[in-house]
Amino acid sequence: MSVVIVGIDEAGYGPMLGPLCIGMSAFEIAGWNEGDAAPDLWEMLDAAVCRRPSDKRKRVAIDDSKTLKLAKEGTRHPLTHLERGVLAMLAAMGRPCRNDEEVRAALSTVLEEHAWYGGPAISLPLEPTNATVNMQANALAATMAAAGVTCLDLRCVAVCEGKYNQIFARSGKTATNELGLLSHLRHAWLHWGLAGDGQTGGEQDGGRATTRVVCDAQSGRIRYGELLGRFLDLVKAEAREIAVLEESEVASRYRVSGGDGSLKRELLISFQSAGDSRHLPIAMASMVAKLSRELAMERLNRHWIAAAAAAPKAAVASAAVEVKPTAGYWEDSKRFLGQLSAVMPAATRKVMMRIG
Repeated sequence: MSVVIVGIDEAGYGPMLGPLCIGMSAFEIAGWNEGDAAPDLWEMLDAAVCRRPSDKRKRVAIDDSKTLKLAKEGTRHPLTHLERGVLAMLAAMGRPCRNDEEVRAALSTVLEEHAWYGGPAISLPLEPTNATVNMQANALAATMAAAGVTCLDLRCVAVCEGKYNQIFARSGKTATNELGLLSHLRHAWLHWGLAGDGQTGGEQDGGRATTRVVCDAQSGRIRYGELLGRFLDLVKAEAREIAVLEESEVASRYRVSGGDGSLKRELLISFQSAGDSRHLPIAMASMVAKLSRELAMERLNRHWIAAAAAAPKAAVASAAVEVKPTAGYWEDSKRFLGQLSAVMPAATRKVMMRIG
């Protein structure tokens, strides 16, 4: 048999500026049967994958995105290891990307149509290491093939300012993250959720265990029954059931099933604290989300820094002419917006700012 493991994680839940991004990765592991120990993809892909970017064997680093972003003061671009990991995995899947527009297309990501997300494509990689990315992609593809591992998909949902503020005003902050989470659960349900008949997408696959979805814990919650009920509403599941397998501070696990026309679908869904350090698919989703957000911030910074530089110096304070980029977090966003006050209309500022 085989098993599909789907990881989901977010980046950008706290900032004032830029999108909230929710990433997803899906891997199929062959030769796995119900009752076997959970697959450790770091161990299975050890020939090409590591956790830390300082690896002497030049393997691709896959880990929680917060551990892979470099300091701005270094000699390399801060996103060096994030982009290497995501670009290498996309290339290993047959989706090579040369710029941020191609990355968004490969990840099925859509940004809102604001001027600060416009302009020409940003060439990738940002760090000039394309040969390294290509070599790592080739090694990754060969190692996954030898281990019976397939990366089925990488996706990212971007909740930009307009949608974020709309959801926040109606349902609160937690619901902003749930938008992407529910989208990814629906994707997993439709693509890998068929149960009891050994089918995937209508084609025989020789038998597959129930698909596992692993997520980081959401805002410290323990119970997710209400969220999963909304998910089953979204997919219009019939004869549905949410079986609680565990609910604790360590993990909350559920078996979610329901009819879908003449088909039965089922997912095993778990929410775990520090999940990105336990499951490679969550770590990969974290990297997808973080890189997607950082590339959107590259566009935002490029637009407004150019606007400040082009403004007549007599009309703009000297500090505003030399605006430094922002990561979008609250205190630095205030500095950034203050420097741009002479070139940013109040109405635009209101649209750009997330309200909570």
